[in-house]
Amino acid sequence: MNLYPTQILFRFLSISLILLISISWNINELNAQTDFAPGEIMFTGYNSDAPDGFSFVLLNDVLSGTVIFITDRGWSNSTGFRVDNNGEGTIQL
Repeated sequence: MNLYPTQILFRFLSISLILLISISWNINELNAQTDFAPGEIMFTGYNSDAPDGFSFVLLNDVLSGTVIFITDRGWSNSTGFRVDNNGEGTIQL
């Protein structure tokens, strides 16, 4: 089947319009996140005695909606983050 150039253009524009509409409908699902580079979060204090505590300073502007996860779980090169039921875990800020 031979297509004329106008038919090819019409199909291309139709597919492009459908993609644009579907992206615009789903754009509300995207959340802005700050991509931190090394050195943009500075820990200024840590308390390992009960109760555990820490303090930090953000050295870069942060977009609204940014989520920061901090953990005190150990790391293993073979299994990833250590699973520990002794009070270690992850917090979300």
